[in-house]
Amino acid sequence: MKTRYLALLLLLHVVPLPIVVPALGAAAATAPPGTAGPDGTIALYNVVVNPDGSAGDTDFVRCGSVTSLFGGTVGKLILRAYAHLAGASVIGIAGVEFYVDGLEASGQLAAGWTKAIVTPANTLVLGDLTEPHAAGGFWTHRVNITWLDVTGPDSERCQKGPLALLAQIELQNIGFTTDFAPNHLVSVLAGSPPTNPTFECPVAILCDYPVFTAVCMTGDRFAINPTFIDCFAPVSSATWSQVKAIYR
Repeated sequence: MKTRYLALLLLLHVVPLPIVVPALGAAAATAPPGTAGPDGTIALYNVVVNPDGSAGDTDFVRCGSVTSLFGGTVGKLILRAYAHLAGASVIGIAGVEFYVDGLEASGQLAAGWTKAIVTPANTLVLGDLTEPHAAGGFWTHRVNITWLDVTGPDSERCQKGPLALLAQIELQNIGFTTDFAPNHLVSVLAGSPPTNPTFECPVAILCDYPVFTAVCMTGDRFAINPTFIDCFAPVSSATWSQVKAIYR
């Protein structure tokens, strides 16, 4: 599904900016397993946690276990969100709108855990990636990440494929007294409500200045502390049905 509307529409509902750590620099990336949707996919991948607790390379697997650090006194997990560009989005993207469900502080994040969101340099971030927030008198679940000063596909800040890094999520527990349940699900969803009601999907804004066409992307899922999921293969609906059954 495609339509023409200005990227500024993604910024209509101005909300308080989330607290983020300094901007995310370039990360090593190679093509991961699996394929993107017709116009691309936003997916979450595991990141190697170095012995000192810093972020290493992206694993490009769709699940990961919490890393125990410093003699079991700290638990840490790092995820990165990427856009796989395909179809219309191969021209490059100037922005995205989506939400990551499964890490909300109330009822989803494991007790005692904290999180820090890292976003790329030269971006404007409106909303919150993992927490509901008030916007225009409504509770909203979405984030808008827009690269500044994109003037066309050849612009330095137009994000080209096959992968575009969108955000890094660092989860940490000091004391490591609690952990996530096995197969805890984290999902990439459409913004709710979406800025443009025509797009009930994760959205990418193309670099086709001055039009800034919006296209639908598909979402993906990630499992924390997996016990039986094949992390290297695209996740089937049947497999995720099995995971969901654990919580019924």
